[in-house]
Amino acid sequence: MFSIAGSCSALSILKATLVLVFLTESASTQKVTLESPVMKPGGVMSKRYTAYGKDLSPPLVWSNIPSQARELALIFEDVESTRVHWLLYRIPVTAPGLREAVPQSEVISEPAKISGTIQGLTDFRDQGPGYHGPNPQAGEVRRYRFLLYALDARLGLLPGLDRVSLMSLISSHIIGEGELIVTSKR
Repeated sequence: MFSIAGSCSALSILKATLVLVFLTESASTQKVTLESPVMKPGGVMSKRYTAYGKDLSPPLVWSNIPSQARELALIFEDVESTRVHWLLYRIPVTAPGLREAVPQSEVISEPAKISGTIQGLTDFRDQGPGYHGPNPQAGEVRRYRFLLYALDARLGLLPGLDRVSLMSLISSHIIGEGELIVTSKR
């Protein structure tokens, strides 16, 4: 027989269980440090790393990677529009970071520290794989973020993934996250 009191109680238990699962999953994600020797958090990105400059990928370094991590993934996006400017996955966990001017190839072979890293599909697909720097309108200031994910498994992901596909495949494997937000203006 259906009981309002019984259904409210069951609903409360279900809500409490979902909150507990969310909190448990959130608590298990370690904060990873993501930095750049050429950009400060909240600082302005050098023209060198923009589409109206040299359009080179900036150097990044990371630390505090969880010991259980097996590979890394990185997304660079416009904060407001979430337009993806750079997408990398299968980054070896032994890599301490990325040098300036990562080659514009789908599968990176050099430098050796990041050999096998894949550069996925961005919102600039017609320009090929790799980094595509910010290009705000004249007089406009925009925020951009680098997101680094530490994953608990080597997933064997293949080339050709976009952000949505990548996130659906890695979301249950994320054990650490780092973020660096910078601005770009013209």
